[in-house]
Parts: sequence; C-alpha cells; structure tokens
Amino acid sequence: MTTTPVDHASRSDAELLSLWCDGDGAAGNELARRHYKPLYLAVRRKIGDSGLAEDIVHQAFLLVMKQRDKIREGTKFRGYLHCIAHRQLCDRLRQIYRDPEFDPDLLSAAAATGSLSGAVDLRIDTKLLYRALRELPLDHQLTLELYVWEDLTAVQIAELMDVTLARVRHRIREGKERLELLIAGYRADPRAGAGETAELVAWFDQLRDRARRLQDLPPIGDRP
Repeated sequence: MTTTPVDHASRSDAELLSLWCDGDGAAGNELARRHYKPLYLAVRRKIGDSGLAEDIVHQAFLLVMKQRDKIREGTKFRGYLHCIAHRQLCDRLRQIYRDPEFDPDLLSAAAATGSLSGAVDLRIDTKLLYRALRELPLDHQLTLELYVWEDLTAVQIAELMDVTLARVRHRIREGKERLELLIAGYRADPRAGAGETAELVAWFDQLRDRARRLQDLPPIGDRP
C-alpha cells in the first residue's frame, strides 16, 4: 500500500505541531525552517549580540522540542516560541547580573544591551520602531509584540506568559503610554528620518486601536 507523502510546506503551524507530536520529524523541521530566523531577529533586536541571540534561540527550540507534547491545542505556536525564547533570555540575564531577583518587568532591553556589551549595534538602532520598543521593560515589550505583531488576545498572552489578565492589560496600557512619549520625542528630533517615524506612528496607531478595544472590556482584578 502506497502512503501519500505529506506536503509539510502547505500545512498550518497547528497541523505541523500535531504531526510533530505524532513523531513526524519533517514537520518539526518545517516549523524550525519557518520560525527560526524571525525568532532570531526578534531576540537580536532586544540584545544586539548576535552570538548570544543565536544561543538563546537554539536553546528555545531544544526546549520546545522536549515539551512539544505539553503545548495545549489551540495555542499559537509562534507566540509560544517567542515566550520560551523570552524566558531563556531572562534566565541568561539573571545569570549575567548574578541577581535571582532580576525583574524583566522593570529592566528594558536597552539597559540590558548596555550592561551586556557596553555598546549598541548601531544597525539595530536604524529603525525607530525597534529602538522605541527596546526602551520598554522586557516583559512589556514582549507583551506588545505578541499583542500587535502576533495578533494574540490579552487572554492568550496571559496564558502563554503565565500571568494574570490584569497584568497583561496593565502592560499594554503602560507600554502604550511610554511609547507615546517616545514617539513625541522622536518626532521632535531633527535626526529622526521621516519614513522611520511614520512607520513607528503607524505601528503605534495599530496598538492604540487594539488597546482602545481592550479598555472597553469590563475591569478585572488580579487573580491569585
């Protein structure tokens, strides 16, 4: 009996994950091919260290491979992957700072980059959008990236980051307020390119529209 080969490239992430959990290694390879580079670029934008970023992403994929059976049905694979890499990054920063109380809800990627290398990769600073995001605390940055770029809901983000829904809403509101101040500063800076400033404003408009809908939801208190 002839088995019809699986066309992995045409499958969704959810289908590939299901196949991978069933032992289809080619499905896992397709997920890696699809998401390794975008994840690497996202991590590198945060820390500006290509070697460290590559190591973090590699470890994240190894961890996902070990835990693939634990990923709940309906979870967006790319968002899950970003959260795993984020935890790897925070763990690495805790080691570097030698501080078990290191709080990614307070430290920004810009501060972490300066502490790690003493110099920022100027090529990463060429986009005001990435520069602005790096000024936010690391957990706020990831929350906004998942909320706007990955199109996850606040509830999905809370589940992936293992925090309360109230915490996610707070990060979105506070991140929006901080970005608004940064945008005002960039627009007043004659060195800022008009095109890059426009890109940042357009991204912020997306965030503001989604955050406005979030504010229309009934208030919720922190859950234990």
